[in-house]
Amino acid sequence: MRRKPDARRYLDENDSYHCFEALGDLAFTGPTGTNVMDIRMVLVGGR
Repeated sequence: MRRKPDARRYLDENDSYHCFEALGDLAFTGPTGTNVMDIRMVLVGGR
């Protein structure tokens, strides 16, 4: 059975991820290849 989330709480916290997850309607696409909230880091060691 799907939970009925408190929409106001999720809106107040700007948390759409967990709201849709609770509804069972989360669409997870993975990395988008854009600079909107995606970050990749490369660490290079010194000598």
